[in-house]
Amino acid sequence: MRRRGLLGLPSALAAPLRLLVLLALLPATRAIYTLEMFRQPSEAVAGLPFGVQPAVALYDDDGLLAASYVGFCSTLGYVTPTGTEQVLRNGTAGQDATRVQFVDGYAVFDGLYINVAGLYELQFVAEDPELSAFASAYSDEFTVAIGEAYEIKATAYPSGGVGGTPFSMQPQIAIYDEGGNVITSWNTGMLVVSIMDTEEYPNPTGAVLKPERNTEAYFIFGEVGFSGLYIDEAGGPYYLRFTAMGFGDTILPGGATTDIPGITVYVGSPAVMEVLDHASSNALGGSAFPQQPRLRIADAGGNTVEDDSSSLVVATLTQNPTLTTFNSFDHSYQLAEFGMVTFTNLGIKSAGKQYEITYTLFSYSASSQKHTETSVKAVSTKIDIAPGPAARLGVITFPSEAIAGGSAFGTQPALALQDRGGNALAWASIAESTYEVEADIAPSLGA
Repeated sequence: MRRRGLLGLPSALAAPLRLLVLLALLPATRAIYTLEMFRQPSEAVAGLPFGVQPAVALYDDDGLLAASYVGFCSTLGYVTPTGTEQVLRNGTAGQDATRVQFVDGYAVFDGLYINVAGLYELQFVAEDPELSAFASAYSDEFTVAIGEAYEIKATAYPSGGVGGTPFSMQPQIAIYDEGGNVITSWNTGMLVVSIMDTEEYPNPTGAVLKPERNTEAYFIFGEVGFSGLYIDEAGGPYYLRFTAMGFGDTILPGGATTDIPGITVYVGSPAVMEVLDHASSNALGGSAFPQQPRLRIADAGGNTVEDDSSSLVVATLTQNPTLTTFNSFDHSYQLAEFGMVTFTNLGIKSAGKQYEITYTLFSYSASSQKHTETSVKAVSTKIDIAPGPAARLGVITFPSEAIAGGSAFGTQPALALQDRGGNALAWASIAESTYEVEADIAPSLGA
C-alpha cells in the first residue's frame, strides 16, 4: 500500500505543503525599500543655500512610491575636497540638522548649503521612525563655487613685537566670500592700517605705526601682505585696524574693516645711545669737565633698556688735534646702570680746540664673562680745552753737557709753570695765578 502523508496526500506532496503552512504561520517580513534621487542639488555657491535644493523618493519592494511611509531622511557629505567639509542647514551641521520628514513618499530638503568651495557628492540616508537607517542614495557630483566678496579678515598677524623692530609676523589680510573662501581672483582696491584709538580700544602711548609708507598695500590674488611694520613705543595693548578702500560700487556685507587682537611691544636689545648731557664744550686742561657726559642706552624704538646694568661704555678721543689723552684711563669707561651711563672725572690733558669724543657700547656675555664691542656709538659735541691754573713746575729742557770743575752746563735747564694737564702757561696766566703757584708749588721748590 502506498503511504500517505499530511491530509492524506502522498508523501511526495506533503512536504511542500507543510512548508507553505509553516511560512503562513510566521510573522510578516519587513518590506524592502529603495531610495532614489528625485532632484539633484545644483547652483551651489559657498555659504549660501543651494539654488536648487535636493529631493529624494522612497519606493517599496514592488517599485511603487511609498506614499504612506512615515519616516525621515538626512544628508551628509559623501565625497568632499578634504573629507572634513560638512553640509549645513541654518548654521548647523550633522544629520540631526539636515533631517526632513517623508511626505507622500518624498523627502524635500530646504536651506542646505556648504561653506567650502570644491567638488562634492552627497549621501542621503532614509531612516525609520526610530531613526534607524535602512536605505541610502547618492547625488551626482556637483561644484560649490566661490561666492561674491563678503568681508575681509586677517589670515596672519603679530601677537607682539620689540620697540623699533619690524614685527616678526607681519599682518596678512584676505577678502572672503560668505563661506569663508579667499576670492583668489580679486585684484581690486587696497587696505590702510593704523593703530586704533577709540574709547573701547585706546592707543596706550599715542604711538603711530611705522614706516608710514608701508601702512598701505594693495590686493593681489585676494590677499594683502604688509611688510616692515613696527611700533617704536614699548607698551600695549595696541589694536590694529585694517580698512578696505577703492572697491568702487562693491559693498562688503560682512564689513569693510577688520581688527586684530591687542599687540604688546616690549623693550628690545640695545641699539642706540643718546647723549643726554654732553661734556662741557669749554674746559681746562688736566681738569675734569665741569659737566660730565651722561648717556642713555635705548632699543631701536628709543625705549630705555632699563634692565641693562652690565654693558660698558668706553670713551675715545676720535678727533684729537694734539694727540693727547684723557686725564686718566680709569675715568674713560663706565658701566651702565639701569640703562643709564654717567661718567665721572673725565677730562682732557692738553689744551686745544675742536676735540671730539666717541662713546662705544660694549655688551656683556654671561657665558664668556667678557665685554664685546658693538656697533652702537654716540658722538660728543666739539670741545675746546684752555690752559688751567698753574699747578706745577715742569722741566722743559733738562741740563746736559756737564763738565766737572765748576764749568757751566753746556745745555742749561729750562722750566715752565704748567697746569694739571702739563700745558705751559703764558706769562699773563702766570701773573694771574700767583696765589696758586705760591700755594701749590713753592713748597716743592723749597724741598
